[in-house]
Amino acid sequence: MNVSFFNQIKAIAWLTLKENLRSRVFLVLLGTGVAVTSISIFFPVIGGIKEKLLLVESICLKSITFFGMIIAAVLAATSIPKDIEDKSIFSIVTKPVSPIGLILGKILGVIYVVGITTLFLGAFSVLLIRYAIPVNLVEEAVSRETASNSFQHKNIKLNTEIANAGYLTARKQVLSVTQTVKGEHRKSYEGTIWVDGGKGTSIWTMSGLKSVDLGEYIEMELEPVLEGGEFFVPLKLSAINQETDEREALVVNAKPGEKFSIFIDSRMAMGSNNFVVEISAEDPEHYFGLNQEKVKVFYNSGSFEYNFLKAVMIIFFQIMLIIFIGVAGSTFLKTPAVSIFFVLFFFLCGYSVEYLKDFSVVIASEGSHDHHGHNHGHDHDDDHESESEEKGAGVVTKVANNMIKYLFGALTYVIPNFNKFNSEIYILNRVDIPLRNLFFLFGYASVYFSACIVGSMVIVRKQEI
Repeated sequence: MNVSFFNQIKAIAWLTLKENLRSRVFLVLLGTGVAVTSISIFFPVIGGIKEKLLLVESICLKSITFFGMIIAAVLAATSIPKDIEDKSIFSIVTKPVSPIGLILGKILGVIYVVGITTLFLGAFSVLLIRYAIPVNLVEEAVSRETASNSFQHKNIKLNTEIANAGYLTARKQVLSVTQTVKGEHRKSYEGTIWVDGGKGTSIWTMSGLKSVDLGEYIEMELEPVLEGGEFFVPLKLSAINQETDEREALVVNAKPGEKFSIFIDSRMAMGSNNFVVEISAEDPEHYFGLNQEKVKVFYNSGSFEYNFLKAVMIIFFQIMLIIFIGVAGSTFLKTPAVSIFFVLFFFLCGYSVEYLKDFSVVIASEGSHDHHGHNHGHDHDDDHESESEEKGAGVVTKVANNMIKYLFGALTYVIPNFNKFNSEIYILNRVDIPLRNLFFLFGYASVYFSACIVGSMVIVRKQEI
């Protein structure tokens, strides 16, 4: 009886799953991941219970990534060479396996294994974070901070401490936040706009608030650059509803090098699609600078568990990419050890893509400054000969620099950028991961999925299985 193509894939995937779940390597790596995650609650930390919580969350996410990646690399890189060597693949089919059936079946089987691994470690991490650490102590401490540090007047609450009632949450970020400046100001390096004390006002407009559930309050996180005050710079903050023209103000003593948050009662923004916060320094001797990237606005908080699940999904996409690369590499690297090294090397290169981009820029800038000087200490003929040689050397150097620049530039597009899959920054900063990020990252990884499958098929078709 002939085995259909899809049944062939499922049979290979099921066999791969059963073999790997019984593998000692898999069980040891999974057990080690659980152990490392568990003992994280005993690691010493400088600070209080909130710092301890952040440390455990960071270790949990890193453990899921590391052990999931190692399991994926080992299984994906050794699966095809091992089965081809011992001919075990033919025990589940009645005729030779088609190349694409073999590849897709192996990939799907390893994905099953890694999916179970990430789901198990993710669920274990959530339970550890939620119940193994006395979170009630965090919430009590935050409640005390909110009660002692908040300024409340009418419908507005401004708090100069970073406080969040219910610490394990996921704040949703307002992306439509723009800065304009009224009065005297000057732009400085990397997008920071400096505002003169007593002469200028930084105006921040939040758009699209009507279409979202704002929750109890709006949080505006600020990280200003301050000049003129040795210990602190008084900043006046005014919240304004443009529809009702309702406004409230507060003076905050901002400290150099420290960020702070203000908490605004969401009722203050109701009925207005554009909500405005104005910031100014009234003392003429004081200056402050704000960068668009360092001013963030958050509203209604979501579920920590749901946000952590999205972070685990992003890690899973990253590990799936490792699987595809590993299976593709194992089709032409017949030695398991070499295949594993290939996958790990590719993984490290994926985290170095940003450095390659920076290096190509440095090469380009250095090339443009080479061989511009001339030596005027010789006679005319010597100068002419020296200048010709210098120009020749300059052309060679420029060509070499351009070749290196374009080579590294091409590598940044060929090698997948694993830095894009960093979800830890969202979890540790209590920021909700937008769903569009998940779709984008899956689409980004799918491009490499397709390239790996096509490459694997081309290689396998030329080999006798």
